[in-house]
Amino acid sequence: MYLQALRPEGWIKSVQSKSCLKRGNKKTTWNKSRHNCKLSRGYLTTIPNAKVLSEIFVATVVVILILIVVVVVVVVVVVVVVVIVVVAVVVIVVVVV
Repeated sequence: MYLQALRPEGWIKSVQSKSCLKRGNKKTTWNKSRHNCKLSRGYLTTIPNAKVLSEIFVATVVVILILIVVVVVVVVVVVVVVVIVVVAVVVIVVVVV
C-alpha cells in the first residue's frame, strides 16, 4: 500500500519510492521515482518541487490572512458589545439615580 499526502489544488506526493498514483476511476499509473505530480488532461505530469512549495506557501499565507481577519472581526464585535453594555449601564444608573 502506498500512502499519499494531498497537496493544495490537487497536488499529489507519495510517501513511498513509487510516487505518482492517478486517483479516481481511471487506470492507475505509477512513475518510477519520487516526484511531485499533478493530473493534466487526464495524465500525470511531473512538477518541480519549487512550484509545489510555492503553491503550499501561497495556501498557507491565505489561511493565515483569513485567520487574522476572523480574529480582528471577533475583537471588533466584542469591543462593540462591551461599549453597548457599558453605555446601557451608565444610562440606567443615571436615569435611576
